[in-house]
Amino acid sequence: MPPNDVGEKAELARLKAKIATVQDRDIRAALQARIDELSAKVAAEPEVEEVAEPEELPPPPTPEQAEQAERLVRQAVLEKRRGNKEAVTKLLQEAVAVAPGAPATLEALGDDFAERRRTKEALEYYRRAKELDPKNVGLERKHAELALRVGMAGSIEDQMRANLSDSWFIGQGDNTASLGTARLLSFIAPGLGHLVLGRTAAGFGLLGTWIACMVWLLIQHNDVAGLVKMILGGRGNFGGGIFPPLLIAIITLFMAVGSLSGGRSAARKAKPKAHPKPPVDLPFE
Repeated sequence: MPPNDVGEKAELARLKAKIATVQDRDIRAALQARIDELSAKVAAEPEVEEVAEPEELPPPPTPEQAEQAERLVRQAVLEKRRGNKEAVTKLLQEAVAVAPGAPATLEALGDDFAERRRTKEALEYYRRAKELDPKNVGLERKHAELALRVGMAGSIEDQMRANLSDSWFIGQGDNTASLGTARLLSFIAPGLGHLVLGRTAAGFGLLGTWIACMVWLLIQHNDVAGLVKMILGGRGNFGGGIFPPLLIAIITLFMAVGSLSGGRSAARKAKPKAHPKPPVDLPFE
């Protein structure tokens, strides 16, 4: 069975188990769409057993290759201090091309990809470095911890925490949007905080209701002005038609802010999940 087929089946099983525990309709819809996509892909792939040929390891680098690769790595370290990330990756890739059998060079390139959140490339270079240096405990730990972190980022909510979300308002430098900021935005415009957190269905619903109420009140601006004058102690005339949109707007505001506050309380009450430790203490063969 091809490796990608095995990975897709494992992900499909994990998503089916995950969707049973999710209550949010948006997240369930996203998970179900992914389950349908994987189910169709797995069903279309034929069940063919393939024997994977062992990958031939590159020979150890010659002294000249090791010296040239070390020089490139030093240049990469210098570029990293200057903040030139693209040059760092390019120099490390050149070092790997010069000395493909040097595990330290492969590990350095894996570290660079891991820092830039390019986990797929990082895991691949860690794997290649482990094959060349299987007794390197530090390298084994890096590979296991990164693989575990990727496996934990399975749901849509976990992807947001791991900076894998495509939310409009969550940038590359943010791990997740602050609940406090989201509540403040929802207090200004109900639903905006939900959009920041990626809860689009609830966000658009609340924001649409709020805008409709504001338009309704704007049409009755004379009555609104009369109510404001009366509240300030003056004389004002207004009709009862302004109360329905005003009441709905207030309820929408409390719902928007209250639902975000409840999310933090639920998170505090939730019991921490026990995750397996990375297999760093296993004996090497």
